[in-house]
Amino acid sequence: GHSCLDDDVITNRLIAFAHLPKPGDLLIFANTAGYQMDLLENQFHRHPLPTRLTAVINSHQKPIFTIDN
Repeated sequence: GHSCLDDDVITNRLIAFAHLPKPGDLLIFANTAGYQMDLLENQFHRHPLPTRLTAVINSHQKPIFTIDN
């Protein structure tokens, strides 16, 4: 992203995609604690803040996403 540092790594595991991600696709990294978003929430890079989502699995084993305000 625009604010990643040289040592910032979310994953160093190679991930094979059935189809390459395209702009607008969602890549979800579970349990990252918002990657310090709440701590560093500002518009330092003059980009709008990303929308935060929460995800839960419903009784039908389907993910339900809601906007986290």
